[in-house]
Amino acid sequence: MGRRSRPGEDLSVYNRRRARVGLLVVGVAVFVLAHPADAADTITSPDTVGSVGADTSIVLDAAGNPVISYFDATNGDLKVLHCDDPNCAGVETPTSPDTAGLVGWDTSIALDAAGNPVISYFDATNGDLKVLHCDDPNCAGIETPTSPDTAGLVGWDTSIVLDAAGNPVISYQSDNNDLKVLHCDDPNCAGTETPTSPDNPATIVGWGTSIVLDAAGNPVISYWGGIDDGLKVLHCDDPNCAGIETPTSPDTAGFVGLYSSIVLDAAGNPVISYLDGNGTNHALKVLHCDDPNCAGTEAPTAPDTPGFDTSIVLDAAGNPVIAYQDLGRGGLKVLHCDDPNCAGIENPTSPDTAADSMSIVLDAAGNPVIAYRDTDNGDVKVLHCDDPACDATLPPPSTTTTTTITTTTTPTQPTTTTVGATTTTTTPVVSATTQPPATTEPPVILPPTGSTDRTAAAIGAILLTAGTALLLLGRRSAT
Repeated sequence: MGRRSRPGEDLSVYNRRRARVGLLVVGVAVFVLAHPADAADTITSPDTVGSVGADTSIVLDAAGNPVISYFDATNGDLKVLHCDDPNCAGVETPTSPDTAGLVGWDTSIALDAAGNPVISYFDATNGDLKVLHCDDPNCAGIETPTSPDTAGLVGWDTSIVLDAAGNPVISYQSDNNDLKVLHCDDPNCAGTETPTSPDNPATIVGWGTSIVLDAAGNPVISYWGGIDDGLKVLHCDDPNCAGIETPTSPDTAGFVGLYSSIVLDAAGNPVISYLDGNGTNHALKVLHCDDPNCAGTEAPTAPDTPGFDTSIVLDAAGNPVIAYQDLGRGGLKVLHCDDPNCAGIENPTSPDTAADSMSIVLDAAGNPVIAYRDTDNGDVKVLHCDDPACDATLPPPSTTTTTTITTTTTPTQPTTTTVGATTTTTTPVVSATTQPPATTEPPVILPPTGSTDRTAAAIGAILLTAGTALLLLGRRSAT
C-alpha cells in the first residue's frame, strides 16, 4: 500500500486515496463493470487538463451552479471550478488560486454570504493547514491563503463549515494522530488562531474527519478512532471545542469508521455514512443516532457493499442520500434510502464507472449533484441526476449490450457523445496558464490509467483477510 508522502516526496494520488484505508489485503476479486447513467442523467467532464479531480468537494451557488475544489496532481496545485450552469456543460474556466509548492490535498469547500468560496486544505510542502477565502466567486483574483496552524505536521483530512458570522470552523488531523479543531476568529483565519485538540488519546484518532455545526454553533464531528474505538463522534459543548469534551464510539464492531461523512437531522441527531472494513465485503454503513451525542444504544445498518469514499446529505423527508465508491467495480454508486435509517430494502444505482473522491449535494428539486474523479482519465466529472434516486429502475449490469455511438464536434464548443441512452459532455477547458508540454515530467506521479491498472490497484484494497488486518500505517510512521 502507498502512504502519504512527507513534503518533497513524490506521491501517487490514487495510492494516496487507498492509503487512507491503509489495509493490507490478500485475495482474489471479480470485477463487473457498472451500468452507465440513465438517459436523463447528465455526466460532464468540465476539467480534463492534466491529472485532476482528487479530493473533490462541492457546493452549489444561489443559482444552483456547482462550485468545486480539488487537487491538480500534474502541477501540485489547488484548483477551483465555478460552473456557469447547473450541469457544468458549458465552456468552463477553472482557476488555480494557490500554486505555492505542493498544495491542495484533502480539500473542503463552503461559500460565504456573498457566494465566495472558503476552502480548507493541506499544504504538503510545509506540512501545514491552509485556508483560502477567495475575494470573488471564481477565485480568479489575487488570492491570499493563510496558514492558521503550522505546529508540526498538520492539516490532513480537513472538513470546513462556516459559523453564523462567516468564520471558518475546521476539523482535521495532526501528525500526532490527534483530532484537531480550529474556530477562526475572522473570515480569513488571518488572526492569532488557537486550535484545540479535543480528542488526543495515546491511540490513533482523527482520520477522515467530517464536521457540521449544531443549532448553537457547536461542532459535531465524525472520524475514525483506530482499531479499538472504530467510528467516533464528538459533540463539542462550546463553539471552540475547548472544554472537557466527551467523544463517543457508537460503532466499534471491528474495523469500522473510515471515510465518514456527517449531517444532522431536524432534531440535531447525527446521521453518518462510513466504511465497515471487516471481512471481504467492506460494507457501506449508515448510523442514525437516537440522540445528539450518539451516546445511546445505536443500531447502524449496512445497506450496500462495498462503501468507500462516502459522502452524505439528507432529503426533505430526512432520508439519507449517499454517494460512494464500489471499489470492486471501480465505480460511482448512489443510494437514496427509503427511510431515515436506511433500514429497508434499498436500491442503489451505479451511474458511472472508474470513479473516486465523491462529494454530493442536492439541487433545489432534491436531485443529487455529485463531483468526483475519473480514475481512468484523471478528469473532474460532475453527475447531475434528473431524479432523486439517480434512476433507481436501471436494469442490472450487462457486458453484452449493443450500443450505437455518434459524436458531433464544434471547434469552440463542448463535445457531446451519445452512448445508447447516455449523454456525456466533455468541455474544453479555458486555462489562464500554459500547460506543461507532453514530454515534461509532472511534479507528482500520475494515477494509474486503464482498466488493468485500476483492477490491480483495487485488488490491493478490496479484500481484508483476517490475518493481515491493520496496517494503516505507513501513512505517517515515525522517521
